[in-house]
Parts: sequence; structure tokens; C-alpha cells
Amino acid sequence: MGGRGAGGRDDEAARIFDVRLLAKTGVTEFIAFSGASGNLTRQSGIEAGRVIAFLAIVFLHSYPNIDPSPATLLLWDQLPRFAVPFFFITSGYFLWPRVNSLARVCRIVLRILIIFLFWVIAYNLTSPENLVPRGWWNTFLGGGVGFQLWFLSALAIAVLLSWALVRIFGLSIAVLCGAALFVIGTLIGPYHIPLGFPTFGFIVRSGPFFGFPFVALGMLFARCNVQVRPILGLSIFIFGAAAQVIECYEVRGIDLGQSGDFFFSTAIYGAGAFLFFSSLEGKAATSIGRFGKYVLGAYVIHVAIILWLVKSGYYGVIGWLAFVALTFIYSMTFSVVASKVPIIKRLVQ
Repeated sequence: MGGRGAGGRDDEAARIFDVRLLAKTGVTEFIAFSGASGNLTRQSGIEAGRVIAFLAIVFLHSYPNIDPSPATLLLWDQLPRFAVPFFFITSGYFLWPRVNSLARVCRIVLRILIIFLFWVIAYNLTSPENLVPRGWWNTFLGGGVGFQLWFLSALAIAVLLSWALVRIFGLSIAVLCGAALFVIGTLIGPYHIPLGFPTFGFIVRSGPFFGFPFVALGMLFARCNVQVRPILGLSIFIFGAAAQVIECYEVRGIDLGQSGDFFFSTAIYGAGAFLFFSSLEGKAATSIGRFGKYVLGAYVIHVAIILWLVKSGYYGVIGWLAFVALTFIYSMTFSVVASKVPIIKRLVQ
């Protein structure tokens, strides 16, 4: 592509952000929730982060069958919101070494879409109206009954957009485009009511406005080898959590019926989560990280398990905590078992 191609612009991007470049290391094939870095210590922290982020998602999707105060409900709704941005950032981090290869990008997207389509069909067999042509687009973006599957379609969009922008303009412009899309998405999403914007008829998080900015950020972290001490990562993480809750309250009060999947503070929250988890090391991170490769399978099945468990009923805080624990354990167990069965292994890993 010449001296001012993507590689040249990427070096310029590193100088602009004034951080050390990532040493060239071998990286295994990218998978939506799974990959490996040349730095095994760092990988164990990221893998442990995947497991903890999945637990946060189970927490988010398992609202207690009690009557908490509005303030408590606000905390329950917002504190787990670091998880999905963390997944996107992690995906971008492992995508970076192969984003310039169209063949590899196509293989990645195809693998994501195969997993997505299988589980969309499986979830929506009980709601066939989501599978007819007039409902295809909304089901593709939102997942239908399997509402958690929106992450996979958004990830596929983000990967393709990453390849196109990095290929044409380089990483620095791709990151700037991601920042612009995130600002636009936040304004027309959670801020559309206070700003008086009309409802646009689609879930903003499901397009390029949410996933791509964090994937681009993950690529930047990988390209520039961004590393911090655990205490700094934790400080950013905690600050992001506080900012997320405060911004949510300022924008929508305690009305959880309004759109509030993400806010401007979510960028800090998600980045802080990645910086913190990627800095972890030691036996605890390694032990928890061993289960990181099973998170994708647990993620795609956990809503089905929630729908199954909720029929049994659960009451009070103790019952709710047991519900969360059972959902997490059953989901991870399913993924572990499914990964041992060759015919379905590629649908959960």
C-alpha cells in the first residue's frame, strides 16, 4: 500500500497517543470471546476478566423478584454495564494482528455469524414471527427471544467496519471514527429524551454506534501495548463505575424504562475494566482464567437457562442470589460439556 499505507498511519497513530508500540508476537486465531496473547500473564488476567464479566451479565439479566428501593435498582441496572464494552475491547485487542487481512477477517465474521444464526434460530423457534422476512432485520440486530445475541451481530459489524477503516485510513482515523460514532450513538440513544430527539425505531447499541468504538479502542490498546499497574486500572474502573451511575441518574433519574444501555461514562468504565483485568496476575487470575474459553458458550445459553429457572420462582435476596449462582453454574457447565462434543463444539467456542 506504499509508505503512507495502513502500516505507516498506524505508526503515526502510536506516536499521536504517545505510548509504546506492541512487540510483534504470535497470536492464535481470533474468536469472539477467546484468543491468546504473547504475554501469558496478561492473557490470564483478560481470561479471568471474561469470567467475571459474564457473571456481571448474569447478574444484570436476573433481576430479583423483590421490591427494592429505586436507588438500589439503579445500582443493579448500571454496575454490570462494564461487561459488554469489556468484551468488545477484548475482541478488538485480539483482532488487531489480523485486521489487515481480508481473508482472516472474513473467516472471523463467518464464524461469528454461524454461531449467531444457529442460536437465533434455536431461541426463536418458539416465536416464529421473528423468523419471517419482515422480522429478519430486527431479529438480526436484536436477537429476538435470545436478546443477548445482539452482541454477536454487532461484533460482526464491528469487525467488518474495523477492517474497512484500518485498510483505507489507518488505525488513528478508525479510532477517531469510532469516537464520533460513540458520541452520535449516545446522543440519539440514552440522551434522545432530554435533548428532544425523536425515537429512531432501532436499538442504538445493535449497530456500529456501540460495538465498533470499543473494538477500535481494543485495537489501539493492542497496537500501543497499553499497560498500567493494577492499582491504576482499578482506580479507573471504580471511577468509571461511579461516573456511570451518576450520569445515568442525571440523564434519566430512576426511570429504568428509558433507554440506558450506555452513556458517555461507559467508555471509561469499559476501558477501566480492560486495563484492570489485563494487569492482573497470580494464581487467582490463572485459576479463574482457565474457564475463560467457556464464556462464549455460557453467554449464548444463559438466557435459555434463566427462562427455564424463572418458572420455578425465587423470592427474596437469598433466593435471587441462588438464582444468579445457578444460572452461572448451569451455563458454564453446559459450555464445558458442549465443548467436548465435536458436532456442537464450534457453536460454543
